[in-house]
Amino acid sequence: MKKISALFSLLFNVVVSVIVASVTGFSLLAVCAVVFFLQLLPSGACGLGAKIILTDFVGDIWGKVGATVYKRNFYGLSRIMKATPKNPKTVSQTDNRNGFGVLYQYFLALSNVQYLNWKNLAATTPFVRKGRSYFLDVLAFFVKAKRNLSLI
Repeated sequence: MKKISALFSLLFNVVVSVIVASVTGFSLLAVCAVVFFLQLLPSGACGLGAKIILTDFVGDIWGKVGATVYKRNFYGLSRIMKATPKNPKTVSQTDNRNGFGVLYQYFLALSNVQYLNWKNLAATTPFVRKGRSYFLDVLAFFVKAKRNLSLI
């Protein structure tokens, strides 16, 4: 039974390749290569949002195919594995998030004079990270300073 299904799959791929090659004008070899490549992908991976531009071979590809995400960046075309974000609900993580909420409430309760003082301090105090120096906005500076003071 597997031989029949493999033979049918091969025949189907060749027929599809011939049709696509005749309609698009691409070479039959390139279309066959792409169709057979797509056949090797996990079941259901085709048509999940990746855009493929065909030249003699694959000229450009971006989007998601299965668990692989194709993207173009400064260095050219890159491929990464799709990651599912995690939201840990541990006690320490919940306390950490609640701490940011409390600090934001403190920030909203600042008077105008206190806000201007924090703004001047943020504008004159550079933040250094990985050898680079830059200035934070008022809220980020306030939260970072208060978090550091709470750790002391």
